Amino acid sequence: MSSKGSAFFPLFVAVAAIVDVASASTDHPVIRAQIGQTVILPCSYQSHTPVLVLRWNQTNIQAEHENDYVLLDRQGSLVTDHQLRRFQGRVELQDPKLENGNFSLILKNVTDSDDGTYECEIILKTTPEFISLTIVSLIVEDKTNEEQDTESKSEDGQGKENKTSNNLIIGLSVGLILLVIVVIVAIVACKHRSAAAANISQPSVRFSTVHSGYCLKGSV
Repeated sequence: MSSKGSAFFPLFVAVAAIVDVASASTDHPVIRAQIGQTVILPCSYQSHTPVLVLRWNQTNIQAEHENDYVLLDRQGSLVTDHQLRRFQGRVELQDPKLENGNFSLILKNVTDSDDGTYECEIILKTTPEFISLTIVSLIVEDKTNEEQDTESKSEDGQGKENKTSNNLIIGLSVGLILLVIVVIVAIVACKHRSAAAANISQPSVRFSTVHSGYCLKGSV
């Protein structure tokens, strides 16, 4: 091969690698997790070019931890010198051998501080700098399903209990009103009966005129 051809071959490989990276998925997956769960943050890349370094970062805290990372793998060996302390012992690669282009990250025992965006980056043998492959958003929910179900059932039960109490109060109020009405009617009826009885027992009085005066005749 000529010297011109030899110089062209590395350039061709570099261009091919860049094209491969550019063709990688640009979608941003959204992963939802609950505290305490284990999640997988996906990242994949297919290329015949060897991967020298793989790095996962949490980009929303990168300004505070510029040189720190979630996970760093250098040619199959994990590097922990600048790994963020809260991720130590909780992260690993789904494929530690970095075969078949699977660079997905396993995150165990999710905490609320894990909420944020994560970036998967690699350095190829033909590229001196990191190339971004995937950005993943992780949304951490505060409550577990069991807690949500329990809270929902508790709210439903409390609502039913309140409804039952309200119905009971309404029923007692209506009953009390009806009782008062019955008592009032009974009292009025008793008064009418007493008045009628008094009229019946009252002596009848008749007056007749005798001569120039009055003569009272009565019978009891």
